[in-house]
Amino acid sequence: MDFIAAGWQACGLKYERYRTHAIHDTSDPETIIVEQEVLGTSASAGEFALPNIVVLTVRNGQITRLRDYVGIPAAAAATGRDI
Repeated sequence: MDFIAAGWQACGLKYERYRTHAIHDTSDPETIIVEQEVLGTSASAGEFALPNIVVLTVRNGQITRLRDYVGIPAAAAATGRDI
């Protein structure tokens, strides 16, 4: 998560916490789907909540796949841009 947060911080976003809404199992016991929001502040837009879905796969204790799908309209608003 630090890697993802660093990327968004470069856009002027400061991640402060995560709010998990649901964790879904899949047919692969090493893969989960997480519905969450990232809460924080933006230099250009103030407080924000970024909804996203993460698909995470772990093999032998190592993350082998991470896909992060962010709500584009919320991301644009958080960075002070229009879509």
